[in-house]
Amino acid sequence: MQIRRLREGRGYSLEQLAERSGLSFRGLIYIEHGQRSPSVPTLLDIAAGSM
Repeated sequence: MQIRRLREGRGYSLEQLAERSGLSFRGLIYIEHGQRSPSVPTLLDIAAGSM
């Protein structure tokens, strides 16, 4: 939920964040919906993509 709030606060769509972070669109959906717990490297990729 926190990742979604931050993503939306920066004005990124899921597609944009996936492209910027190098992660899959589907993977981000699973993370945002709490169906998958991201590893630390994945969280770092998300953070780098949202800058």
